[in-house]
Amino acid sequence: MADNPKLQMFDALKLLSKTASDLLIEEQQLLDSELLRMSKLLREAIANLSECFSVMSNQISEQAAQLRSQSETGGTGADQNINALSSQQMSAFESRAVMALQFEDILQQLICHSRQRVEETENLLQSIHSNIEMLIEGDMTDVDAIMEILKTCQAEIGKTREALNLSHPAKQKSMTKGGATLF
Repeated sequence: MADNPKLQMFDALKLLSKTASDLLIEEQQLLDSELLRMSKLLREAIANLSECFSVMSNQISEQAAQLRSQSETGGTGADQNINALSSQQMSAFESRAVMALQFEDILQQLICHSRQRVEETENLLQSIHSNIEMLIEGDMTDVDAIMEILKTCQAEIGKTREALNLSHPAKQKSMTKGGATLF
């Protein structure tokens, strides 16, 4: 029976180690997936902006050439349909550019969420460290005191897991797909 409290203590230590490790692994995987989403969104937005600005630049150049041509030939209203079409195209590309610029809000949400998760995990590690320090500095023969410290650590893991589950980042995975309103 004398070994029973020690076995309980070792089982509690194993459980504490496993639950803390599991939580840290889950957090690492989540943060990794959020960073990958941010990277993909950024690549898409940059490609979209580049295309929009290139098309708008070409449209402006074409319109400038048309205006020069019209002024040289003395025509004033012959190309109104072309200008109206160009204006509609420009408007569509401007809308795409504005939408691409909105990725910043999504990335800021993901970054803020990732930082909150890191802070929560850091606080957990500090709490476990201080509790382990109390364990080491305390009476190592007082199994009840050791068990209480281990229960406190286990409770901290539970609180951290709960806090981490309350926060929900943007779920947008693509600038062209999904249900998020980007502007």
